Amino acid sequence: MMLTGGTAVGLIPFVIVRFARGDWQVGILDIILVVIFTSLFLTVRLTHKTFLAGTVLAIAALFGNVISSHLKGPDQIYWLYPTMVITFYILPARVAIALNTLAVLLVIPAYVGKIDSVTATSILITFILTNIFAYVFSSQMNKQQNMLRALSTRDSLTGVGNRRAMIEELIRQKNGRGKTRSGTACLILMDLDHFKDINDQYGHLTGDDILKQFTQILKQMSGHKGRVFRYGGEEFVVVLECDQVEDCWQLAEKIRTHTELNRFVKDIRLTVSLGIAEIDASEDLDSWLNRADKALYKAKNSGRNQTRLSSTNTHETQGATKEFASEAAGSQPATEECNELVPD
Repeated sequence: MMLTGGTAVGLIPFVIVRFARGDWQVGILDIILVVIFTSLFLTVRLTHKTFLAGTVLAIAALFGNVISSHLKGPDQIYWLYPTMVITFYILPARVAIALNTLAVLLVIPAYVGKIDSVTATSILITFILTNIFAYVFSSQMNKQQNMLRALSTRDSLTGVGNRRAMIEELIRQKNGRGKTRSGTACLILMDLDHFKDINDQYGHLTGDDILKQFTQILKQMSGHKGRVFRYGGEEFVVVLECDQVEDCWQLAEKIRTHTELNRFVKDIRLTVSLGIAEIDASEDLDSWLNRADKALYKAKNSGRNQTRLSSTNTHETQGATKEFASEAAGSQPATEECNELVPD
């Protein structure tokens, strides 16, 4: 918005001067650019979509410079330098290099026979240096932005998404449901049972190792359709896209069973309680999370090591209102042993 709006406003005095001097061709070109940049400003302001606007901005600015160079001659060359830098700022580096190179190739004929060889060589070298410096700066800036983005959305201990990333995923599910996606989505909120006792008995380092191992179980069980997040402490969330809520229930039960049968570090055995809430388009994110939390509370209050489902119709936590849910609502701890999913 700053680039498009600022450029549009900055060009208006030049439009006035061009027409006052009778420079109709460049004046009309400036008017066209003002209209384009104003349109881009309004588009970004109304839609908040910047990539397409940035691409159009870069193309319009670069080739506006090329055309004005052909119309006015060498005096217009100075405008091409900041335009090339801006291109690296708003577009991916490879795209910026391609557009800048094309612009330079197209502008060269405007100066053939009008400037001496020394000046031409100086212009070419400064073009190259400008692009090199802009590329290095934009690359470093993008790396830093990616690092900051990762730090702001990843849990430092387990490497899965943190609460902020979870909220972004829930918003994505809410916005996309019924438009671009079929089926349903469920939120599985889970809590490792009596985990405080593990920390007290074995120490927090052992507790951290267990959390890492449990995260691997969640990632292995969830597959490509589920996204894993650490909600806080020993609480985790899986957001699952599925055909029906029964699929989510089956995943929750697999997680519960594998956790119970798995041997963690120092041969520690654990159980997990889980609460499920299916997406409901009529409610907000807080309500969705609250239903999952109530279902989890019901599972823990009923003896732990259980999975409970929250109904989307009544927003009440249901333990056995569906046939597929009734078996595990009062399930007994598993007695079979299984191979470790995660090595010590």
